[in-house]
Amino acid sequence: MIWAYPVDKKGADDEQWVADRIVADLNAAGLQRCKIAFKSDQEPSIVDVQNDVMRRRNKQGLNTSMQNSPVGDSDNNGRIEKAIREREGVARTLRFAFEERIGKEIDLAHPIIPWL
Repeated sequence: MIWAYPVDKKGADDEQWVADRIVADLNAAGLQRCKIAFKSDQEPSIVDVQNDVMRRRNKQGLNTSMQNSPVGDSDNNGRIEKAIREREGVARTLRFAFEERIGKEIDLAHPIIPWL
């Protein structure tokens, strides 16, 4: 599964709701009893979110760990990087199609952008 969450700023401190939403989505997907390993490239803002989700899940007695690739080893996250590129491509396609349909360009600050 791939979930995408629009955020104004990176990191758990600036976006407290993200960790709650991730835990809720994992539970809704039936993964509340499953061991979850979060993978990342060690970007500090993502590690903050990972830690926050891990704390929240572990508080609930759910087995959660982190598996971060070594710095500079982007090959280790190849599947994840590909999924991100695909998701970004879908968002761009939706934006361009919507712009074509309404006959004008949409500013990136427009409220529809997070929905796309």
